[in-house]
Amino acid sequence: MARLDSFASNMRSLGFKVDVSDLDLRKVSRFLNGEIRKIDRVKKTAIKRAGSIVKRQLLGAVKGTGTGYKLAGPHAARSELHDLLHGRTGGIGAPFGIGDPRSVEIEIRGTNGDTAVVGWKKPYLQKRIERFQSGSAAAQFFGMFFDDGSYRSNLYRRAHGRNPDLSDDYKLPRSYSQPDRPVVDPIQDNARDMLAGWIEGNVRALVEKGRAGDLAAAAMGQFLKGKEDDFR
Repeated sequence: MARLDSFASNMRSLGFKVDVSDLDLRKVSRFLNGEIRKIDRVKKTAIKRAGSIVKRQLLGAVKGTGTGYKLAGPHAARSELHDLLHGRTGGIGAPFGIGDPRSVEIEIRGTNGDTAVVGWKKPYLQKRIERFQSGSAAAQFFGMFFDDGSYRSNLYRRAHGRNPDLSDDYKLPRSYSQPDRPVVDPIQDNARDMLAGWIEGNVRALVEKGRAGDLAAAAMGQFLKGKEDDFR
């Protein structure tokens, strides 16, 4: 049975008043390792919960709802053609699946699992959010359709079909036009300022609800004092 005189001395220097000179080192090690794993789980859970806040805000910014919309601000006015094809009321919507909660994931990375990456999980969705945000990116993508005669004719018929009062003299624009709709940068800037507080708040909530096991008791030295016989 291993003796822990030096370990006891170190514990006392930290303010612990527990005689551990006759404890089984293996049992103590298992206990401490178990507590470390609990701390690690709590940390990862707190980080992921903070990431879920960012996820909700991103989706809200795209769809024009909630906190995300307030952070990103009102989307710029739509083009006349968009109003003719989709109506002048309501939000601009979140096309191509970028507003679907299933399209955005939270991934924990880093050697110690201390980094949360939030974003659209598929490469094609990444491209779509870029076009959604950037008028120039959208114009470049949709420009090839505007240059196609049959596509332009179809747009012309749709515009007149949905707007009976539209003048026969109305002509489609020569190029696709969309204002910028920045959503990622405002949410990212806000997260940079708020993230530490979100993580700390989640850690406190997890500990208070007992998700951290006996962390609080172990921190005060009460666990070893109360369970000393378990380690002999």
